[in-house]
Amino acid sequence: MAAIQYTPGQRFNRLSYVRETPSSDSKRHAIFRCDCGNEIDLRISSVTSGNTSSCGCLKREESAKNARKDMEPGAAFDRLTFLSHLERKRKHLWLGLFRCACGREIEKEITQVRQGAVRSCGCLKIDRTVEASTKHGMSKTAYYGVWLTMIRRCTDPANDKYKDYGARGIGVCERWMKFENFLADMGKRPAGASIDRQDNDIGYQPGNCRWATPTQQANNTRKNVFIERHGRRQTVAQWARELGLNETTIHRRLKRGWTPEMTLEPVSP
Repeated sequence: MAAIQYTPGQRFNRLSYVRETPSSDSKRHAIFRCDCGNEIDLRISSVTSGNTSSCGCLKREESAKNARKDMEPGAAFDRLTFLSHLERKRKHLWLGLFRCACGREIEKEITQVRQGAVRSCGCLKIDRTVEASTKHGMSKTAYYGVWLTMIRRCTDPANDKYKDYGARGIGVCERWMKFENFLADMGKRPAGASIDRQDNDIGYQPGNCRWATPTQQANNTRKNVFIERHGRRQTVAQWARELGLNETTIHRRLKRGWTPEMTLEPVSP
């Protein structure tokens, strides 16, 4: 009896036949494309009989729907409290609005929260790092505050400064995730100084950080424009103070394409 032949695109529930493939057993196999976009190698008999109707996404969707139906406002999961359902999905999973114990509200996949894959807005991981570094008796000092701020803006997506640090790939080296190491490497903090990265495209690590005054910090931001003249490289603000020029005048000259020498010439009376 001749084997049944299938044509590309022939549908079986959510699956479309693509091509037959060699198999290591006695059963015929083929590649099927699921409506969700996945391609999967399956036994043809399992698909044509209806035992397999998708790549597995149908079962996941049903599970997600059930999780959504069972979730009631006020349900608590570790640090997260469920507030409401969101009508949009992320792939096949339903999203919900949750409030973390720290006060932040976040959108997360309901199934992930229910299964314990997501337990907080991100603050739990940070707090555990902090707890591991609080045996030094300095948790109320300025040093500790600087360190904690550094950690949070590089690791916590809910932090207001995360977009300028962690989201840009700016991180904290493994050694400095422990407060005692950070303190040992940075040394005593001068009055009024704060931590500064000398190369703003590199993260927080020994050799790239220093205690800097507010003026030094301002001169080292990514928004500053630098001009090199006679082997010296300074910001527009530094040249303006040194030469008695107006910063606006310098910026205007740069936009016109003037050379550094011409840009920093005194204004004619």
